[in-house]
Amino acid sequence: MLEAVGHLSTLEELQIWCSTIPIGVFRKTIESAKVLRKVYFFRITLSGTQAEFDDFAATLKDHPSLRDFRIGGFQTSDENINLDSVVEAFAEMPALEVVSLQLTGFHESVPFSGNSLARLFQSESLSDLYLSRLGLVAEHFDVIVRGMTENENLRVLDLFGNNISNEHVVSMAEALAQNTGLETLVLPCPAEDLSVESCKAISQALQVNKTLVTLNLPRSILTDEGLTHIAEGLTVNTTLKKIEVGVSKSIGGKGTDALEEMLEKNYELQRLVVSSAEKGVKEKVEFYMRLNEVGRGSLLRDGKATREQWVEMLSTVTNDLDCLFYFISMNPALCQFANTQGADVIITEEFRPKRRHTIELGNYNSAEDEANKLKAKPRRASAF
Repeated sequence: MLEAVGHLSTLEELQIWCSTIPIGVFRKTIESAKVLRKVYFFRITLSGTQAEFDDFAATLKDHPSLRDFRIGGFQTSDENINLDSVVEAFAEMPALEVVSLQLTGFHESVPFSGNSLARLFQSESLSDLYLSRLGLVAEHFDVIVRGMTENENLRVLDLFGNNISNEHVVSMAEALAQNTGLETLVLPCPAEDLSVESCKAISQALQVNKTLVTLNLPRSILTDEGLTHIAEGLTVNTTLKKIEVGVSKSIGGKGTDALEEMLEKNYELQRLVVSSAEKGVKEKVEFYMRLNEVGRGSLLRDGKATREQWVEMLSTVTNDLDCLFYFISMNPALCQFANTQGADVIITEEFRPKRRHTIELGNYNSAEDEANKLKAKPRRASAF
């Protein structure tokens, strides 16, 4: 059936789940499906001889329209199969933009070498590369570090689930400092957790990198000092929008103070995930993310926001009292005391929410005042 599907003249996307796929049959499908653009396989077994895999690679590299090739959770029927020819074919495909490879189960070795991976990093069309749970080793990470400094086309690099050393994390952070193209980077966590040196290198990279939008450090457990370094980098960085880190449950005041100071100064972050943090830390993070979401930076970034902009912001956050109090405390001049007739009433002249209430303010200090209150012109105060 797979071979017959390839003869469909309009076939643009092929998805197969939980199956065994003979690589020789798949080669014929690729050869026939000239307008095929996307291949999504999940939890599959690729069967065939080494010669059949090499023939598949020879057909694959000349495909004119395939742009997205993803195999999640795959294995080969023969663990001795080498996929170097397939990885090198990816590098030669003229339209290929996305490659995702993820092994399933235990494998004694990576099915492709550092040399073929180096060739893939030279692709002029590739923009997204996902290499998850492949068991990458030092030779692969050396290639990746070099590729991060030389490849200007790559936008996404995901290395989740691989075993990495802190030494290579430092090298990747140094490469990130020079990189001018990556927008998303997912780094695996070393078995011994991120060292202070790794956190410091990441911090320094964040202070100079101008393109990264998302940084994920899944399963990391930062110490006080490590979190302090990351916070220093985020205080300077103005382009990162999303970051995920993990912290020790015993994180102390030094780390949380550095985190809070960063949150107060960073107006650009939209999503900060701090795993394993105590409830108070998570609530603080969520609060500042809400502030950034409503546009805190537009008011505070250069200190030139108009009164009208401030009032508009107050109108936006009327249903969030924490945010409302924050903005009022940042600009107390929005409020003023009206004492025209001896009453202390906080009013805002401009701030008029749609659902406002008015109250009559009389002076009840004496019987004479009580008798004369009907003659007095009532004063109005907005209650918000």
